[in-house]
Amino acid sequence: MIRERRRFIRFKVPLDMEVSGQGTGSFLLTGRSIDFSRQGVRLSLPFNFFSSRQSLQFKISLPESRHTFCFKGRACWSLKQQNCCQVGVKIEEMAPEDKNDLLEYAYNLWRKEEYGS
Repeated sequence: MIRERRRFIRFKVPLDMEVSGQGTGSFLLTGRSIDFSRQGVRLSLPFNFFSSRQSLQFKISLPESRHTFCFKGRACWSLKQQNCCQVGVKIEEMAPEDKNDLLEYAYNLWRKEEYGS
């Protein structure tokens, strides 16, 4: 049996997001989140050309909101697949209000899926 290493529950939250990186190879990509937790996000990108542990910036908007959330994180792992790359990111800097709004949105999606309400 594989031991689960996550400390926080992950909520499935498919949202479009912009990912940018700076340094030697600056870039801007559009990706899609797969799930969120209190400390991280797993997302799908069209391809992977940044290094593990690279500092990244993210921009995301909730469907019902005009407010754009910006946060910083660090790539912890990546898994190349046929047409995309999944990346695990540890959130390092995010306004507490934004994190609360995002997790509340995620919880409400989970609740609708789980209980239909």
